[in-house]
Amino acid sequence: MKVVNEHVQHPDQSFRLLRFELGSFGLERHRHPHWELTWIEQGSGVRLVSENASPFTSGDMVLLAGNLPHTWKSLKSAGAIKQVATVLQFPGELLDIAALPELAQLRPLMLLARRGASIGGEAQQLVARHLQEMHTKDALGKVLGLYDILRCLSLHMGDLKPVANLAYKAMDHPAVDSRIDFVLQWIHANIGSQLQMQDAAALAHVSSGAFSRFFRRETGKTYTNFVNDVRCAQACALLSESSLPVSTIATDCGFETNSNFNRQFLARLGVTPRAYRKAG
Repeated sequence: MKVVNEHVQHPDQSFRLLRFELGSFGLERHRHPHWELTWIEQGSGVRLVSENASPFTSGDMVLLAGNLPHTWKSLKSAGAIKQVATVLQFPGELLDIAALPELAQLRPLMLLARRGASIGGEAQQLVARHLQEMHTKDALGKVLGLYDILRCLSLHMGDLKPVANLAYKAMDHPAVDSRIDFVLQWIHANIGSQLQMQDAAALAHVSSGAFSRFFRRETGKTYTNFVNDVRCAQACALLSESSLPVSTIATDCGFETNSNFNRQFLARLGVTPRAYRKAG
C-alpha cells in the first residue's frame, strides 16, 4: 500500500480550487508535484504529512510543497458530522523566481513549505477569508487571489510552524517508499493494538535490527517514538471531539496503562490529557 501518486490535471486553468463536503476524510496517503493549501472548514481526526502525525480539528490549515506525502483521516467517532475542506492546488512553476524576481519575497515561505507549514493565528483567518472570496471571482481574479494568499503568508511567517521533521527527506526509491509506507499504513490501521516492532519488521521483510535502522533513516524518528506520536495525535482528536472517558481513549489509542498514556502525552503536548481536554 504505497503512497499514491496523484495526477493533478486542469488543462484549462493554471490551478484548481476545490471544496469537499464528505462523510469522512480517509484518502490513502498520496502526493503530487503540485503545491497544496488545505483548509479544514469542519472536521476532526489525524493529519499525516510525511512522517508527522498530528491531530486536526476545524480550522486546520496547511501549505505543502510538491511531492510531500499527505492525507487527512477523520475520527471514526465523527459519525454524521459533515467533514468540509477547501483545497487549493497549483503548480510550482507559478513560484518561479527566475521568471518573476519579485517572488523572491516568498523564498522563506517556499523553504518552510517543503516541510509543510501549519498556519494559525491571524494568517489563518486572513487566508480563510481569501479562500472564501476566491469562490466568487472570475478566472483572472482567482489567479490574483492566489498571489494575495501567498503574499499574506509571507507577511505573517510568525503564524506558521513546520509540520514535518527536519530530518525528513523525499523518498525517491520506489522499493523503499513502498516498504516504509506499507508499515506506516499498518500502524495507523491498527493503532489500538500493541504494534510490536518485530511485527513491523516482518511486514518490511527485514530483521528487527535492520528495521530499526531503516525506519529511523527514512522517517527521522525511532519506531517507538513514531508509534507514540500517532497514538497521542489520535488521542488529541478524541479528547477534543468526544466525551469518551480518558481511560477509554488511552485504551482505544493503544496505551496499555493510563500512567504510560499520561507520560507520553505530557512529553509531547506539555500538559496531561485531562488538562488538554479542559483547555480545549
